[in-house]
Order: sequence, then C-alpha cells, then structure tokens
Amino acid sequence: MKWPSSTDQSEQHPDGIVTSSFSRDVESVAFAVLLFLTAGIVLFISCFFVTKCLQCYKARQRRLRRKALGEDDDDDDDDDVDNDDMDEDEPNTGITTSNPDLVKV
Repeated sequence: MKWPSSTDQSEQHPDGIVTSSFSRDVESVAFAVLLFLTAGIVLFISCFFVTKCLQCYKARQRRLRRKALGEDDDDDDDDDVDNDDMDEDEPNTGITTSNPDLVKV
C-alpha cells in the first residue's frame, strides 16, 4: 500500500474532476494560518477586556479607600468652586500677553 504524499501529481475524483494533493496542502496551510490569526485576535480582545475590567476595579477600590479615609475626591464639583475662589486671591504673576516696546538702535 502506498501512502499519499504531496509528490503525487493528481488523483481522479469520482465525478471526473482532477484534484491534486498540492491544492489540498495549500488549503490546509491557509486554514491553519487563518485559525492561528483568529485565535490571536480572540486572545488579544479577551486580554484587553480583562485589563480594562481590572483598571476599573482598581480605580473603584482607590475611590472607595479615599472616601473611607475622608480625603477629597477629584471628581467632586464642589472642589472646582473652591479653586476658583483661591485663584482670585492670588496676584497675577503669569506671563503677560502684551508685546514689549521695540527698542530702536
């Protein structure tokens, strides 16, 4: 009995269609490549989803810990009002937007 190999040129299909083992090899390689890429995409998406869930969980834990310790939360709108009042009391030491006078030589 002879084992089929990729060196066989052609076989006769019962319907009279000539098929080569080379086309079957290409088909199996293409299927393996597509399956590998699909598995990689699925793993990437699942890792991305798990990472995002972990980030949300950690942010929630930090927010609850800050609230339990009595620290101010960055998301509160009341802090914005307090910061506006403090900015008005400080002198304006920033860079001015007016152009200096030109000096003629």
